[in-house]
Amino acid sequence: MSRINYFSPYIKENKVSPLKSRGNVILLIVILAVVAYIVLQVQVYLLKNDIAENKKVIESLNTGKIVEVIDTKRHVPLLEKYYKLVSVLSNDLGEEDIINSSLLERIFVTVPKDLYFGGFNIEKSKWGIAGYTDNRKKIAEFEHNLKKSGIVEKIHLNNIELDKGQYYFGIEGTFSEEVVEHANQ
Repeated sequence: MSRINYFSPYIKENKVSPLKSRGNVILLIVILAVVAYIVLQVQVYLLKNDIAENKKVIESLNTGKIVEVIDTKRHVPLLEKYYKLVSVLSNDLGEEDIINSSLLERIFVTVPKDLYFGGFNIEKSKWGIAGYTDNRKKIAEFEHNLKKSGIVEKIHLNNIELDKGQYYFGIEGTFSEEVVEHANQ
């Protein structure tokens, strides 16, 4: 008869752990190493592709444009400084009287041949000219042409002097209302 062991339910059987076997442990390490190697190779491949794409992008950039942008950035502070100076000058010039070129052209059209200016002064509403010529009639012709042009209102011939065959004169006057109004616009 067999013996009955009343403690048998309390006795644990020793099971063999799969990790305790050397073969299984080595096989598990090899599998993990192979999987890790494959994962690393895939990552290296993807990184190489990214590097190649980035190199293409960098090479495709026009280096001339980059140099131009760098030069422009370097000039910006200087240009801002010049802009401030120009705006101050613009404000100062806006306050000054400025004679336009059409007025000067209208005056110069009235000048006869061989009559020369030595000095020319124009203000907002008056003017003055110092000049010379070899003939007194040219001075009178110039005065007549100015009156006829309509750009002057009053004319006063200050003096005429003869020196070494040349007549030196000084003439001044005021502009007509039309010219003064046009200058104020």
